[in-house]
Amino acid sequence: MQAFPAFARAGIASRTRHDLNVMSSIPPAVAYHHQLVILVVGSNLHMKKFLAMSAATIALAAPSIASAGTPGFVDVRLGAIDANEAEFTTMGAGGSVVAPLSGNWNVQFDADFTRQQIEGVGFSGSGLSAHIFHDGGEWALGALLDYEDTALVTYWTLGAEAQYTIGSFVFEAGAGFGTVESFGGNADTGSANASLTWYANEDLSFAGGISYRDVDAASLDSTTYSLDAEYRLEGSPFSVIGGFAFSDLDLGIESTGWTIGLRYGFGDATLQARRNEGPRWLRESSADAIVLD
Repeated sequence: MQAFPAFARAGIASRTRHDLNVMSSIPPAVAYHHQLVILVVGSNLHMKKFLAMSAATIALAAPSIASAGTPGFVDVRLGAIDANEAEFTTMGAGGSVVAPLSGNWNVQFDADFTRQQIEGVGFSGSGLSAHIFHDGGEWALGALLDYEDTALVTYWTLGAEAQYTIGSFVFEAGAGFGTVESFGGNADTGSANASLTWYANEDLSFAGGISYRDVDAASLDSTTYSLDAEYRLEGSPFSVIGGFAFSDLDLGIESTGWTIGLRYGFGDATLQARRNEGPRWLRESSADAIVLD
């Protein structure tokens, strides 16, 4: 395995402002705090284009997916991140769908696209996941293949996950291993997560979660705590989503993030039914907190 360069540190690059040629755009709190540099070029126009393209894609794709009888959802989100006095605005769009394989075996696909921006400088990220799982009704067991890409880092993760439902509570946990690639180097990673969702009623849910990631060669650990809520509007396929997250990075960087959004569900009658019969596995919190994770 190629050595993971020390300057990369899982996407936290030590480079000068001159090398990046963006010294007039990046505030000192971002450029120099623990040698944190965001290697991106953007503008407010990119944010507007991103939101418009995301909304248009969802508007075009949702009816055709729904008419095929495939359970799932798509959503758009707005939010903010505060990382050691550096404030980011965020936009995102994503979705999840489930399709049967054979017997009680199913496959779930997730896709997510984000854009984060500070002082006219921004970067985009994307994530794709595939879950193959056995649906046992109240329980489910499966395997996960996950890909995440940002302006600085690319993660690949292979993992296992389990879920169990007790009344109005759904417990979910998973663990995996993989690689992170940055600036021509790579390193091994390990991750684990757990969440508990409570359905106050069939169309209102609250979830709390914790996730952990370790990058071996960089001795870099991150832990994220999250809270999420979703309320489905009565008699409508639309629901309102919101989330809050707090992350602690080994480098001494702490960040908080919040988000609000609108979700369109299809192939299910209620939020609780969608969790039981549609996408069973939660994506990461709808609120981002680690700007480079």
